[in-house]
Amino acid sequence: MKVRFLLVGLVCLFATVACISCGGATRATVHDEDLKKVFPWPRSKQEVTIRAKPQTTMANTCFLFGSFEEVVVTPDTTFYITDELDKQFAYTPSRSPIRRLAPANSIEIRWPIKKPEAPQPEKADPAKEESGDKQEESVDEKEKQAPPEQP
Repeated sequence: MKVRFLLVGLVCLFATVACISCGGATRATVHDEDLKKVFPWPRSKQEVTIRAKPQTTMANTCFLFGSFEEVVVTPDTTFYITDELDKQFAYTPSRSPIRRLAPANSIEIRWPIKKPEAPQPEKADPAKEESGDKQEESVDEKEKQAPPEQP
């Protein structure tokens, strides 16, 4: 009986750990080769494609889990930088100039990264559609009221 409770407890513990480990990531690590692409930010570019790996417990525990994904970042993206002296600071290229020139040791970004929304076609106003319908009706009514043309 005690063995059964112990076994059930271990299964529940394993399931809880697995759920926590596979939970969603809130940050992602930028690939080492892409650090210079974003810090310092190139002035001539409005977006840069980098590789980032979401930080989950499983990905942090074992390098076999998790992989780098290509994402597009803009100057509005906030980068969390750790320099070679282990000092951490946040850097948003569009909001603040570079104040530290120490080489970056690691860079993180928020995850999941929000993709820029594509411009959607404008929808016609219902009021405009109704007024257009009324104009067509009024033209038809005027034609009905006008006397017929004689040849």
